[in-house]
Amino acid sequence: MKNESKTCCFNQCQFSPFLGKESLVSYDDGEKLLVLCRNDLIIHTLFHNQSPSTVTPYPSQLTQPLGGCDACSKQGTVLYQTFDDNGNSLSLTFCQNDLIRFISSNLTKRGFFNLKEKHGIFFEIHDDFYDENGTALQPRQ
Repeated sequence: MKNESKTCCFNQCQFSPFLGKESLVSYDDGEKLLVLCRNDLIIHTLFHNQSPSTVTPYPSQLTQPLGGCDACSKQGTVLYQTFDDNGNSLSLTFCQNDLIRFISSNLTKRGFFNLKEKHGIFFEIHDDFYDENGTALQPRQ
């Protein structure tokens, strides 16, 4: 992940670096790069329209257009970076709608299976969040 030296963009975040790089995720939409701890990622995604000034983004690092959304195959607009279960960087491409569904643990069954087929099981889609049929178990609204 290119963002290893960056810290959470959420203003006044209490994230502690000793938790490790796996506690940070990022997404880049070509205009800005947000690096967020997992708690602030949820807060920002679900409530950003109410207070967009709660984050201080980094400049975008995208240098080329994104491919299709990993969940639905539509044109991707956001590069999301996280880590697999072995601590290796994992890059996913999402359209805006599926990014929100992904962060909200509310993917469609098709989206879940497309991600699982392409990337295997990783934290955000493991069995605490989705059953074997791809049904969201703990969707956030």
